Amino acid sequence: MLDDRSCVDQFVAAVGTRIAHVTPAQNLTGITAQGLLSAAMLAQRAGIEPGSITMRQNRLEIGTTLLTHQRPLLQGAAAAERMLEDHNMYSWAAQLDMRVFFWPERKGHAFAKSIARDVEVAVIWLDAARFAAALTDHIDLAPINTGNFCRSGAKVRRGDWIYSPLRSGLQAFRSNRQMRGLKQNTDIVTEISIRSVISPGLLRSIRSD
Repeated sequence: MLDDRSCVDQFVAAVGTRIAHVTPAQNLTGITAQGLLSAAMLAQRAGIEPGSITMRQNRLEIGTTLLTHQRPLLQGAAAAERMLEDHNMYSWAAQLDMRVFFWPERKGHAFAKSIARDVEVAVIWLDAARFAAALTDHIDLAPINTGNFCRSGAKVRRGDWIYSPLRSGLQAFRSNRQMRGLKQNTDIVTEISIRSVISPGLLRSIRSD
């Protein structure tokens, strides 16, 4: 396990100096007031059973917050059933809803463009070093968009193990799929996620925009 300083240094080396959180623009006011919460946490706070919001075909409003849909999972349902380990598509959708997702700077703009086809989006930029220092024990790294089972995502095996804790170190992440015989080369970080809340105060302190 890495010490705190090494975690920060390796995180920045892997993702760059900034990371992005992409969200519908209408969510900015709520994020400023509540911080960044997962879809499951938003549902719980609204008195809604989190399991009832999974497998969303369309975007869903909870209060003033607009949740993204889960079509990349639904449209790849057949692939999901083949590629998932120790999960089915329903349990995978539920665990996705327990996470807040971020993207390395090189991926943030591309991801924003991909979801901006039917909704106005905003990108919240965070300082990678301050993010890692504050959330070291909550950060997971993934080499893929873990919610996408369409096109190239339809051929990627995954389970809970696809999320490599930052605390385990960058080398453990890079060789994760290689050690399982799923890939010949080492991986690079495509997706970052946490199963934690980022409070309004913490969010203000780590924003870089």
